[in-house]
Amino acid sequence: MKKIWKRYLLLLSVLACFFCLTACSNDKDKDTVSYNADTQEYLEQQIKIAKAQGATDISVEDYVDNLAEQAINYIEQYFVNVSRETLKKQVKEDEETFASAASYLEATEDLGNYKKNSAYDMSVEVSDEGMAITGTVSFKERDVKFALNQDESNTINVSFEKELTLGEILKKAGINTLLGMGTVFLVLILISIIIWCLGFVSKIEKPAAVPAAPAPAPIPVPAVEESEEDVTDDTELIAVISAAIAAYEGTSAEGFQVRSIKRVGSVKRRRL
Repeated sequence: MKKIWKRYLLLLSVLACFFCLTACSNDKDKDTVSYNADTQEYLEQQIKIAKAQGATDISVEDYVDNLAEQAINYIEQYFVNVSRETLKKQVKEDEETFASAASYLEATEDLGNYKKNSAYDMSVEVSDEGMAITGTVSFKERDVKFALNQDESNTINVSFEKELTLGEILKKAGINTLLGMGTVFLVLILISIIIWCLGFVSKIEKPAAVPAAPAPAPIPVPAVEESEEDVTDDTELIAVISAAIAAYEGTSAEGFQVRSIKRVGSVKRRRL
């Protein structure tokens, strides 16, 4: 029975040691600086070049640690050790040039004093295009992440971001979700209202009067030119006509004088 208890105690001791080691591994690592395989290959080439020029006792780890230390010194010199009033004045004068200072002021607002030698999770990435160093530094109230980028022309840009808690992350995500969904619903409601109002507009609007069709223009009738015949030489016809008129009137033909003869359209006679 005692042997069984001893085995259980031994097992519990091993598990306790395991959890302690796990907790230690999850603690803030302030001593080591990580870098990827591409960075290591590039740095090894640079170290070979330096050794060929006479440099000695240089390793990739030492070089990376030196870069991380320089990054922290740069942040302390140009941001932490400068008063906030001075940084605000710089940003006010030229916000584009002092964008890094504006980022620092925003990220460290109301966080208290800076904790020296508090950097951890440092990472270095070096390539032909430049160098990028990221990490986290601690203030009294909260930690702040930073990213230092240096290009081929040795221009340095630093950005800072406040490290959010899980509750703040969920809150921010919830607000973004509500804003997105709320905007969509508001637009849909607005479109529905516009469509609903269009129905009233069509009822209120009076139909436009249809213009009356113009009366057809009368067809022009060509004028019939009455031809006048010269009857000066038609003596027989004149005599016949004079005699007929005289007989109809019951008078003598001597009192008539025919000056002209005009043709009249045919007249239909009624049949009795």
